[in-house]
Amino acid sequence: MEYGFNAVFPKMLIRIKFKRHRYWAKVFDEYVKNNVIDDISPDDWSAPVHTSFKKDINSDIDKALLESQIERAVRDALGGYELDVMNSWWNVYTKGMYQERHHHCGGSILSGIYAIKNANKPPVRFHNDDTPILHAMGQYDRYNGSPWDDLCGSKIDPYYEDGDILLFHSHFMHEVPYYREDDYRITVSFNLGKK
Repeated sequence: MEYGFNAVFPKMLIRIKFKRHRYWAKVFDEYVKNNVIDDISPDDWSAPVHTSFKKDINSDIDKALLESQIERAVRDALGGYELDVMNSWWNVYTKGMYQERHHHCGGSILSGIYAIKNANKPPVRFHNDDTPILHAMGQYDRYNGSPWDDLCGSKIDPYYEDGDILLFHSHFMHEVPYYREDDYRITVSFNLGKK
């Protein structure tokens, strides 16, 4: 018998090596070491994290330059297709901080995370959008652990390193589990679309 598998509406996660990482890692590392980081999460976030979300990135950091370099890296990875950074913000985690499960829907098609320092300790965790549907249908336990496990897997912690940019569909649910390291974790998050 002949058969084959076709991916229907596959979910992508693109990992890009950011060529300007050494420069930006130094900029953010110096900024965090030399400034009191007291920008705690906005009121509508349930997780504690130091962030510039809903604020301008500090003037010591050239946000326009960072965004243009991210746009160039994304364009190169997508074969010349141009997307604009709609907004960006930094996140600094200290021991005990985390980011609740969320998505970036709201005008963007792709979102990204630029891993600056200790960003994979722990890695961002992505959640399978299909898992609630399988649970609602009463099928999750039936197929979990079977050859169909990719359909049933509820989460994935992708491999990436500091200096990588992860691109993903903006509607993907994701979170950052509790940070347990003594040093800080730094990322820049951003949304991509057409201005």
